[in-house]
Amino acid sequence: MAGEERLVRCETDERVRVIVLERPDRGNAIDDVMKRQLVDALRHAAEDDEIRGVLLTAVGADFSLGQDLEEFSQLNSDTVQTWLAEDRKLRDALRELTKPIVAAVQGRAKGEGFQMLLFADLIVASPDATFQESGINLGIPSINGAGTLWPVTSRAGLAAMILLAGALSAEDARRAGIVHRVVPAADLRKEAMALAKKLAGKDPGAVAADKAWFNKLTMAQYENTGAAATMTHARVFATGEPQRTMAEVLRREEGTRRGRAAVGGGDRTKEKEYREGCSTCE
Repeated sequence: MAGEERLVRCETDERVRVIVLERPDRGNAIDDVMKRQLVDALRHAAEDDEIRGVLLTAVGADFSLGQDLEEFSQLNSDTVQTWLAEDRKLRDALRELTKPIVAAVQGRAKGEGFQMLLFADLIVASPDATFQESGINLGIPSINGAGTLWPVTSRAGLAAMILLAGALSAEDARRAGIVHRVVPAADLRKEAMALAKKLAGKDPGAVAADKAWFNKLTMAQYENTGAAATMTHARVFATGEPQRTMAEVLRREEGTRRGRAAVGGGDRTKEKEYREGCSTCE
């Protein structure tokens, strides 16, 4: 929309469309504006016949800390339905893209940020990357997260990620089949782009047919997950508990910000400690 802040930047490198999350001051937290811009970027890539692949990446220390809690905490049992509908547009745009998607991930990928990555075809991660499904820490059932993770893990693995909200390291995620490769941080963009260009060089008709078949194999679960998320989120948000929990998290983060400001003087070690203690987004 005209006049809104640009949170997603697009570039083109040969036949690869690069889609960049660009909200580093908020850990690339995903709000409605970023979500809408991501959908637009993916649709434009889908419609451009010159584009044969997509590279999804982000600026800043973290790929994405997930859903913006300042926005998410304002939802109720009615407005969460609108939020889910908009969220479904992003999932559909990622899932239905007939061109290969490679994601380059550094730092934390939490909640919504992690779920978005699970729609990529291949993930390249730096050694510091972590992957976490953290909704339970806010009292929010991870229906979409579980539905998206199920094809790539066991029930025990799913329980560890969903119920314990444990963060997977880059190597753990590689062993679990979530991450394709772990590369040095300095080489992340270069290696991910090389992989995206390799996939872009494949026959587009064959790639599209394979991706359509992948989707058909998981279609029933995808639709069931969407229906369950709609019903469950309405019930849970009607209690007010997630909103209260998120409000408390936001209050704690405000204290973290003040502490970081008090550090001052460019002490990177202490700033890193404060940043890692912050969990504004899920």
